Amino acid sequence: MLMSCEYISFRDTVKNEAIARVNDNYLYYTDIKDLLPENVTEEDSIALVKNYIYLWAKKQLLLYKAEQNLNIDKEEFEKLVKEYRDDLYINEYREAVLNQYTDTLITDADIKKYYATNKESFHLSEELVKLSYIFIGKEIQNPAEFTRLFSSGRTKDLEKIIDNEYKLKAYNFNDSTWIRYSELQQKLPILRYTDKSSVLKSTGLIQKKDTIGIYLLKIKGVLTTDDIAPINYVYSNIKQMILHKRKQELSQKIEETLIKDAIKNKQFEEFQ
Repeated sequence: MLMSCEYISFRDTVKNEAIARVNDNYLYYTDIKDLLPENVTEEDSIALVKNYIYLWAKKQLLLYKAEQNLNIDKEEFEKLVKEYRDDLYINEYREAVLNQYTDTLITDADIKKYYATNKESFHLSEELVKLSYIFIGKEIQNPAEFTRLFSSGRTKDLEKIIDNEYKLKAYNFNDSTWIRYSELQQKLPILRYTDKSSVLKSTGLIQKKDTIGIYLLKIKGVLTTDDIAPINYVYSNIKQMILHKRKQELSQKIEETLIKDAIKNKQFEEFQ
């Protein structure tokens, strides 16, 4: 590096002036000017540019060492570079076309049909539970009252808990939604140290206590790794699968049409 950044005001530097050199490679102000935000201070701009120069120099030096010390077939290497470049262009074009023409409207009927046809693909990899729970911190002065309200199961008692939910460390009153057991363990720390099978086999109210507080759970449903995931649990995944399948089919049609049109327009010939 030939120039000291501390003595350069980068915004006023002549645009074609070199600011660093590694062997025969130069870094110019025009290469870095877009790095500098409009309202950055000179001190910050110096720090940004110094860091960029350091990274640029390290890359150039590593490249120089690689070229000097590696025994590489340069023709083969350039061929791989060209193939990679070609693939980048093709993939960008293909993605642009697919984004423009793929039918992204996926209905409930589409999802139900896909689920019914591919049910065996949706075996669970971990347990799911439907439940309601509350986690009462030890600082709560009336835990017995929360326990009574939660245990009763009456709507009016649940509403009283909801009115005071800000006092709870964690809670879930939506017992119609499936949740991963591992996620439940993150929300309720005591379950990390409780035998999983005993929890999943429980019916009625489960009450646990540790130094942090009191945990109350009501298990409504359990699915194991032998079961097939319910449709509402895999709904968004199926949506992505359908979209991916449509893109694959459209991509194949585009490529087939491309070949046919090229033959028709005499852009492509196959010599026997």
